[in-house]
Amino acid sequence: MQLSDCRVMVLKNDEQARDTTKEMLARMGFRENNIFLAKNIEEAKDIIASQRFNLILVGVDEGHILLKWLQIKGIRKLISFIFYSGGGEHYIRQKAKDCGADGYISSPPTLDEFMLKIKLALKQYKI
Repeated sequence: MQLSDCRVMVLKNDEQARDTTKEMLARMGFRENNIFLAKNIEEAKDIIASQRFNLILVGVDEGHILLKWLQIKGIRKLISFIFYSGGGEHYIRQKAKDCGADGYISSPPTLDEFMLKIKLALKQYKI
């Protein structure tokens, strides 16, 4: 599967962060109509319930809740899940490890770092 075919959910409560993330994903090769943005966890759940996703990028605070919900729904193993947040790399890395996320990206990342971590996470799912 090509990046352009992957469906991505970005859950960030900050509009500028959502827009910047969408722009970086588009620059990587994701099609804009396959990038879905959510401003809160309830909106993300509604969108996820109606679509199939390959990748979810989410802040740490909402991430552990959404990850647990995906596990309960039985769809976690089908989705690459990355914590994407500020607050210190050590904290994000530890939280991602503790919650069972596939990776983490400390913001603001460079485009190269962003691309590398997303490609590594998607590779685990043979995407």
